[in-house]
Amino acid sequence: MRNLIRQSIAEPKTRQTALEILRPTAADDSESMALEIAHWVRMHFRYVREPEEMISTPAASLREIEEHGFFFGDCDDVAVFLAALLVAIGIPVHLVAIRTDLEQPNFNHVFLEADLGIWVPFDLTLPEGADIRAVEQIVMDV
Repeated sequence: MRNLIRQSIAEPKTRQTALEILRPTAADDSESMALEIAHWVRMHFRYVREPEEMISTPAASLREIEEHGFFFGDCDDVAVFLAALLVAIGIPVHLVAIRTDLEQPNFNHVFLEADLGIWVPFDLTLPEGADIRAVEQIVMDV
């Protein structure tokens, strides 16, 4: 996932998209920019379970949005997409993988945290304001 984000920020389209999202807003600090971009991504994302794990590239998600108005994905797809947009405008992020069940040996969910003075979680698979309880987590710098 980290490599997908790093590759994506090298593509001009990623930064261009982030700036286009911000253009009609009054956002002028990291927190308001991150919130505006997260809101935009949330409005263009449709959660769907995957029978077999695969991760969409941010470029593929952008193409889906351009063609259909939204993109399908699960937690890793939306986390990678949002991370790429935030990093493209200079907001540091890291990915947080969690296990939500002690009976489950594998990490089963991922979201991102953005450095907005403090690390703020962004999990766009949950309703706004909701959180998820982890029994174990691992943080991966981007």
